[in-house]
Amino acid sequence: MQDQPYIYKKQLIALCIFFSLFLALYNLDTKLSIAIFFFCLVIIFITFVPSMWKRIQYSMLLNTIIYYLPLFLPCFFIYPKIETPDHLYGIALGFLLGFLLLLSNYKHNRRYVSNENYQIYRVITLKQLIYNYFKNIYSVIGEELFFRYFLIGYLFEEIGFSVVVLSTSLFVFIHYLNRWANLHFNLRSYMYHALVGLSLSVLFIYTRSILGCIIAHLIFNSPHFVVILKRYKNRKTKVLFDDY
Repeated sequence: MQDQPYIYKKQLIALCIFFSLFLALYNLDTKLSIAIFFFCLVIIFITFVPSMWKRIQYSMLLNTIIYYLPLFLPCFFIYPKIETPDHLYGIALGFLLGFLLLLSNYKHNRRYVSNENYQIYRVITLKQLIYNYFKNIYSVIGEELFFRYFLIGYLFEEIGFSVVVLSTSLFVFIHYLNRWANLHFNLRSYMYHALVGLSLSVLFIYTRSILGCIIAHLIFNSPHFVVILKRYKNRKTKVLFDDY
């Protein structure tokens, strides 16, 4: 796989813009300034943690925990005023929404989990399979806690349904800032990120169930789990290449 720079100009520009917004809104004593501050932390970690790992070379597991840590931080400092969640209803709708989103991207998902995807032949061990499953689940939980539970739960009383647009926009934007975005994502990918972010935001406002959002998000991401499992199963398969 093509190597990627560890720090991108777009990440530094985004950090400057959002930190400037935080300073501009700080004196107004608004909840929005607090939300922007925590989003700045997310950008800081996305920007600098990969290069820190390159310099120090600590374990990938620890790197993953640190990388996504800012997504969890608001839960330790902020307590959003959320109505009593209907988890049972939210979980049921989460399953339904997840499968609908999965089916909406059927052609891409079918190709992604097929042998056409070269990643399937990059075999992994059982330890790596467990790590990759942990990484995917950990990141999904972090994203839902930050973009749905924190942003929507914390800002809904302040800015109303505009928080859906904010949450969805920042959800798409943070994927754009990812170090591997230019290889993994295109315009169609970002459109689906927007669809997922919008759908999950509406689900959370309607049910107040973060569990339902996590389940829907995991189902939408389930092709990744299939590919990871295939990579593990292929460890005993000899891959033959024609040498022309």
